[in-house]
Formats: sequence, C-alpha cells, structure tokens
Amino acid sequence: MVTICKINPEGYVTNLAVSPEQEPFVHSAEQMLEDVKEEAELHAVLFEILADELPVGLVYYADLPELNVYNLCQFFIDKRYQGRGYGKAALLLVLEKMREEGRYKPVSVTYHEGNDAALRLYQSVGFVHTGAEFEGDKDMERDL
Repeated sequence: MVTICKINPEGYVTNLAVSPEQEPFVHSAEQMLEDVKEEAELHAVLFEILADELPVGLVYYADLPELNVYNLCQFFIDKRYQGRGYGKAALLLVLEKMREEGRYKPVSVTYHEGNDAALRLYQSVGFVHTGAEFEGDKDMERDL
C-alpha cells in the first residue's frame, strides 16, 4: 500500500536516490530539501512516499500564485523501487492533497525532454502539454 507522509525538511536525512541515468532530470534528495526550505513562502510541501511504510521516494509541490496554479516541483522514486507502480499511486495521492487544500484548480508540471518515463507517468494521470516551455523543460497541466 502506497501512502505519502508530510515531512519537515529541517534535519531530514535520507538515502533515497535516482539512477545515474536519471540524475540530469531530477534534483537529488538533498537538493529537494533545500528547495523546499527556500520556497516556504510559496506553501512548499514535502512528502515522503512510503510503500508499506518503507520510504521509496520524495515529492514536493508549491504554489505559483502569479499563475494561479499548484506546481508539482520535484518527484522521484528511488532507483531500487522503480517500475512497481509506486510513482503513479503517489502522484494520485498528491493530487488529492492539492484538491483538499483547494487553493487552485490547475496543476502544472514540467519535464525534461528525453525523460520518457516522466512523460508517460504524467500523461497517465491526465496531464497534457500546454505548449509552453520553462528553461527548456516542457510544461504540462491538468485540473484537479
């Protein structure tokens, strides 16, 4: 069973990591922790992804008030646990958390071209391309 647990980035330590091939596409766990601290004013929320209480990944999102959307900032499943459906299950839980908060209806996410796994995952839960790009990353969006 996949669950997500909100965590405080202060003092949090983890050994979760992506494979070397995925490193160009996603921040390390350490960088994600720093990002969340820096984006506190944007309601940045960090979740640990758990599979039967075993940590398998991290995800965080923040507000983009100037665009009136949630931004799914960073998301990864540890290299040891990929391909088991944890990512999709966790993503659906995060979208439900956003829906419960209710600050925005749209959710935005970007992915690096070439990160086909991320593209397939986002499409599988209803994200579609907007045609926009941010710093070379492709933008996708869906409503809650």
